[in-house]
Amino acid sequence: MENRFGKFSIGARNVRKKPRQVAQMLGILQFVPMRVESFDYEAYFEYRGLSPKFRRLEKGELIPEYRIVLSSDQTGNVTNCVAEEQTASKEVHHGPGS
Repeated sequence: MENRFGKFSIGARNVRKKPRQVAQMLGILQFVPMRVESFDYEAYFEYRGLSPKFRRLEKGELIPEYRIVLSSDQTGNVTNCVAEEQTASKEVHHGPGS
């Protein structure tokens, strides 16, 4: 997962009301959180970290934001996740160990 940094947001209501599905999503993404922030005023959590579903970044490249698209079965279990890259953020990736 070297240099596969990215960030995405999840609505606070989904985190509170559907913790099992959020945990399943993070597991399917093989997401390793480096930072999680709660933005109460905007009612969302921002997750930053590593995932093999994110594209590899070059040193100095902007860290992209992803939209996570879920597929679920009839019982509500998350069966698949796709990370779709959105517009670039202003945060820069400084390479390993930064």
